[in-house]
Amino acid sequence: MLSAGLVAATLLFCPGCGNGLIVEEGQRCHRFACNTCPYYPKLKEVDDVLEPCPKCEHPRAYSMQLQTRSADEPMTTFYKCCNAQCGHCWRD
Repeated sequence: MLSAGLVAATLLFCPGCGNGLIVEEGQRCHRFACNTCPYYPKLKEVDDVLEPCPKCEHPRAYSMQLQTRSADEPMTTFYKCCNAQCGHCWRD
């Protein structure tokens, strides 16, 4: 379980110039952007998760996989509830 204040982070790079992407405030939400190029990566579709949010039972969540342990162990999947009032984060 992610504790309050703990954020899973990953560093993304621009495929055009190789610079690290920054997070900027868009019209409707925050998004990744390149300071050098006019590059904005497309957002992934939101998937239904096998289990609903453990806090509010909402059936949809954002997911992200990260290699948090050694390479011979499976990746850890992090989830964030799509319900704007909830926003609960958990991991598999």
